[in-house]
This record gives sequence, C-alpha cells and structure tokens, in this order.
Amino acid sequence: KPKSNSFDQNIYAEDEDEDYSSANRRKQVNASKQQETQHSKTLKALMEERKKKLDVKVKKSLPKPVDFSSSDDEVIEKKTKPRREEKLNVSDVFTSSSSDDDSRHRRRSRSPNAEKTDADKQETKRKRCTFITTKSQLKPIILSRFRMEKWCHAPFFNQVVKGAFVRINIGQNNGATVYRVCEILDVAETSKIYNLGTTRTNKGLRLKYGRNERMFRLEFVSNSEISDTEFTRWRETLIKY
Repeated sequence: KPKSNSFDQNIYAEDEDEDYSSANRRKQVNASKQQETQHSKTLKALMEERKKKLDVKVKKSLPKPVDFSSSDDEVIEKKTKPRREEKLNVSDVFTSSSSDDDSRHRRRSRSPNAEKTDADKQETKRKRCTFITTKSQLKPIILSRFRMEKWCHAPFFNQVVKGAFVRINIGQNNGATVYRVCEILDVAETSKIYNLGTTRTNKGLRLKYGRNERMFRLEFVSNSEISDTEFTRWRETLIKY
C-alpha cells in the first residue's frame, strides 16, 4: 500500500505541473497579444499625426482661390478710377523762380570792391607758392640711386618720382666727373637691361635741365649730396629759362 500511494502521488504531481505550465503559456500569449495591440495603436496614432501634418503642408502650398464674385467691369472701374489731385501750395510753385531772381539780383548788386577782393585772394594764393632759394629747401625732394634701387620695381614708382630731383652724372670734363641737378619729368623703359645695385632693370628717367630734356638710366643717379656750386648753377639756369 505505501508503494501505491507514492505512485498515485507522483501521477497527480505530473498533472499539476502540466496545468501550471499551460496556464503560464496562456499568460505569456495574452501578454504578447496586449503588447502587439498597444504597439499597433501607437503606430496608428503616429501615422494619423503625420497625415495631418502633411495635409496642412499641402494646403499651405496650394495657391489661393481666385474670387470670381466681382465682375470684370468692377475690376476695370477700379483700374481706371482717377487719383485725387494733390493740392499744391503757392510757395511750392513759385519757390524756384523767386530763388533764381534773388540769385540774379545778388549778382547784379555785387560791388566792384567784391571783385577786387577775389583778385586779392588769387594774388595771395600765388604768393603762398614760395620758390626754392636755398639748398636745404631742395634737399628733401632729391632722390638717390639707393632709393631708385629700392623702389624701381614698386607699382607706385613711376608716379611718385615725377617732379622730384636727382643729381645725375652727365660725363667727364678734363678727367673730372660732372654732375647736374635735374628734374624728373617721366619714367620710361629703355632697350637695355642693366644692373642697378643688387637688382636689374630697364627703366630710365626723362630729365629736364633748363630747356634741355634727355633720357638717363637709373645707374647714373648719384648717391652723394649736391654741392653749393651745383645748386647755384641749377638755380641760375632755372631763372634764365
């Protein structure tokens, strides 16, 4: 008997295990179904929201409907309706003519003393242009060969040197080198490329001395200061011509 009881208990225990496992499977199936339904609801809500946004964008992009309630005659009447005439003030109409008359009257009423004052002003302007009388006044605008070497390839060179002066070597007399103070009139290119210190160039200077004009290469410009004799001779030649 004890053996039969234990056998029966084992049989019933297996049935209970099967019932428990089947119930557990049902719960899992129900839970998965609930998750699927929840997921489908969420997905459906998202799709509806996107559809609403898309409808709003499409409505905004569509052109506005034309209002055909007003007839063509009304449109033509609106276009051809004259504007109100602007009222003009008397001062606006006659301002220009009156100002012209005033200016003419002022011109006529100018006294000869006023014309004299204008002449005096021009005379004072001429007096302000002081002539070079000393070597120290000419020295700041004399360019040396060193500056020529430094600036000859600069884009501003051709314009800056015009009007300046140089001490130029014009040759020899009785074995002594002769220099003259000349004004630079222009810069031009020569047919020969020559050495100028540490650089090479083909530029030349068109110089003026009195009435004479001549082209010189930059290599003939002196680095030394002008002497008193050279300055005096330049000034006398300038006054003479």
